[in-house]
Amino acid sequence: MTHTLAVDGVTVAYDDRTVLTDLSLDVAQGRITGIVGANASGKSTLLRAMARLLTPRHGRVLLDGRSLADIPTREVAEVLGLLPQSPIAPEGIAVADLVGRGRYPHQGWFRRWSSADDAAVAGALRDTDTLALADRPVDELSGGQRQRVWIAMALAQQTDVLLLDEPTTFLDLAHQVEVLDLLTDLNRERGTTIVVVLHDLNLAARYADVLIAMKDGRVHAEERPRTCSRSTSSPTCSACRRRWCRTRSRAPRSCCRSGGITRVAVSGRARPAPRARRAGRPSPRRRRTSRAGRRSSTRRRAARPGRPVRPPVRPGRG
Repeated sequence: MTHTLAVDGVTVAYDDRTVLTDLSLDVAQGRITGIVGANASGKSTLLRAMARLLTPRHGRVLLDGRSLADIPTREVAEVLGLLPQSPIAPEGIAVADLVGRGRYPHQGWFRRWSSADDAAVAGALRDTDTLALADRPVDELSGGQRQRVWIAMALAQQTDVLLLDEPTTFLDLAHQVEVLDLLTDLNRERGTTIVVVLHDLNLAARYADVLIAMKDGRVHAEERPRTCSRSTSSPTCSACRRRWCRTRSRAPRSCCRSGGITRVAVSGRARPAPRARRAGRPSPRRRRTSRAGRRSSTRRRAARPGRPVRPPVRPGRG
């Protein structure tokens, strides 16, 4: 089931400092929405307001047409998941236990652990390449490993709406592409509505279906990325038509891996035809030089100091 999320005239402030001013936004249903903007433009505040972590002074956040403030907490947690910018883990907790806490909204009153919970946690650890870290304490992990563990917890929650605040922080380029590919697969296979804050405009234009640019606590622009921002020729699986990323040598996780690799145009635009050549005029690369031109070029080379020039050899008369 696909849920709708909207922001209606929201104003959010910290004490006397207003961050969001009368902001209205309709999140694209079943799409990936990327939010970009400069620092202190209100991106993280918007996500926290959409997740009910901040109470707006004016306006409201709507989930399926209902005010988010009137929906019970467990019901909200079953539908909407959030990965904040700087999450804090309990001291001494193991990776598997932290990821397992994402299953809290789906458990009953007696907190019974089921086989579905095991499958969800194992799948989240496998998708984020953290299965080997399951028994290690979170405090002993590097910044990139810890970020992938938090993403695994958000995936284990299995919500229909997922909000992520800079999920590629502390990750190298390969893992940034891995995480965004994973979110793309999640959107296409399950229809998950994803809202992600990114600072890399290239990644945002490549992966987002809708881009929202924020400035001074307002929506400055909301557009779909142009097709020319994507690669005109991208490696693609010829069987399942899944695009491969240029920075990786292996297929995405959802690729069928049964077909070969072929280069197809993904932008939908035909390449411009080559420029017509005038009749009787040779190509610039094949233009022949006259004998006088060859002699003048030889004189120019001979005039350069320190460069002996071999005189042209003329065929003798037989």
